[in-house]
Amino acid sequence: MILLAWRQALFDPRSLAAIAAISLASTLALSLVGSAAIFEALQAPEGQGAFGSIAAFTLLTLATSVSSTASLGVRVNRRLFASWMIVGVTPRQVSQALLVRSVVSATAGALLAVPFAAGLVSPVTSGYASLGILPRSPSPAEALSVTTSATTIAAALVIVLVGLATLPAALSASRTSPALTLRETDREVRASPLVRWLVAGAILLLTQPPTVGALLIGASPPGVEAISDTLGITPAIRVIALASSVSLWLVIGAAIVMPASARRLILLWTACLPRQLSATWHLARHAAAERVSVASSTVVIGGIVIGLVGSVQGAVDVARLIDAPPDSHWAELIWTLGPSAAVALVGGGVALTIGRAAEEHDSHLLADMGASTIQRLSLDLLKVVIYTITALLPALCIWALSVTTAALVAPFLGVPITPTPPDARPLIVAAALITVANAVAVLGAHVTPSQWVRGGRDAHR
Repeated sequence: MILLAWRQALFDPRSLAAIAAISLASTLALSLVGSAAIFEALQAPEGQGAFGSIAAFTLLTLATSVSSTASLGVRVNRRLFASWMIVGVTPRQVSQALLVRSVVSATAGALLAVPFAAGLVSPVTSGYASLGILPRSPSPAEALSVTTSATTIAAALVIVLVGLATLPAALSASRTSPALTLRETDREVRASPLVRWLVAGAILLLTQPPTVGALLIGASPPGVEAISDTLGITPAIRVIALASSVSLWLVIGAAIVMPASARRLILLWTACLPRQLSATWHLARHAAAERVSVASSTVVIGGIVIGLVGSVQGAVDVARLIDAPPDSHWAELIWTLGPSAAVALVGGGVALTIGRAAEEHDSHLLADMGASTIQRLSLDLLKVVIYTITALLPALCIWALSVTTAALVAPFLGVPITPTPPDARPLIVAAALITVANAVAVLGAHVTPSQWVRGGRDAHR
């Protein structure tokens, strides 16, 4: 039985694919950013630091996505672990099996990232060089040497992060009584809100010095003003940089807090709607709030991806607001946010795939109660709407905060303000993509054969 438990832990297709996918994306993104940072240090030692904020933001996005995916893979299978302990597997063996499964999956994904990194480093660094972020494009020999070092470090870091993210969930699953585990609901299995609030608070506190520094530059003391003139930092650039940095760090803070707050956010905004809505709507509202795993995954992917798009669009709107043409600075911003957006998109996608088992449970339960296919599809479409709006609300707030911050700070820097209507088209496109992702995850329960999911339909009864 112990060998069977280890075999199931190591070769569970759903969890194996999810952790391997997020490991591949994370290793690749961190390898590309790390390679660019090493090239910068080798080519211009006196100018080190341009990639510091890029690497920090990528690492924070990576840690958020990896931890969400790894812990979710453990949480959705807690009942399976309880069944192992009922038939004689010890809690220690359960924890060991989960850790081995996570490390093996992460290692597989990291190894798959190696050929992709080797092929992408040259075009990516050439793109950075064309934007002036790097002094020149690296030679093939330099690219091979640096890519090897950066990929090795990135792979080791990702594997360690996956192991650390799995450990608390594995210990919790192995220490919980099997009887309690079999009775608990998806609503009860979620990350501690206190921990997420503390981590988000710590990150925001760490970002206060740069923000305060940007404001002090706006005070225009003679020494700081001389440095700004030497570097070519105009007041308009300071306004844009301040608004962009505030938005970017708020995206990360919100992404860390939102999984624990997804259910509360759903109940809060849906409670403001008229009570005369249909019974199907209220059922969808409660079902979406109860499915914490799916809601958290949706809010994470939506919050990060739409938040990143909103940050870039907010920066462009700020440039229009203060009559500063958004030239190559915004191309540079999009390039630097690319790795983080890719990791967030992959992490949210695989997390939605894992959480889809809960949606399959709802669909099968409604079918057993006599609901027609149209009724079940209506319920699922309403849940898609709820998930998408829940993900969109924080991003819209961040976008508005970016423009508002610029409008409040610009007068103190003597920057002329030319109000123009903001362009919401990129946000609309991002919201449409998130809606499609949610629809695939939720409606896929109707077309996915039950035998593809562990336990199938009978296991949910």
